[in-house]
Amino acid sequence: MNAYKQYLVINESKQLLLSNLPFIPGQKVEVIIIADENEPVSESIKINNQDQAFFDEVNQAFLTLKNNPETWQEELTERKLWDNTLLDGID
Repeated sequence: MNAYKQYLVINESKQLLLSNLPFIPGQKVEVIIIADENEPVSESIKINNQDQAFFDEVNQAFLTLKNNPETWQEELTERKLWDNTLLDGID
């Protein structure tokens, strides 16, 4: 069995690209990712949790708006006004 171990820091959790590995194209390999349990929670995870909380709050506000017929109608009226600005020829 040919084994290769490399430690890396993941800076962007949404995309992970492995490059410069000592294997040939088409070779079957097994990739195992194990987080270091001694490392503290990264700032990016905290930010992602903050983002999720923000969007949860936005979604709740939208549902509140939509569940009130009077304010929802005001919203739809304002959207129609904004739609007219798309046709004014100004970029």
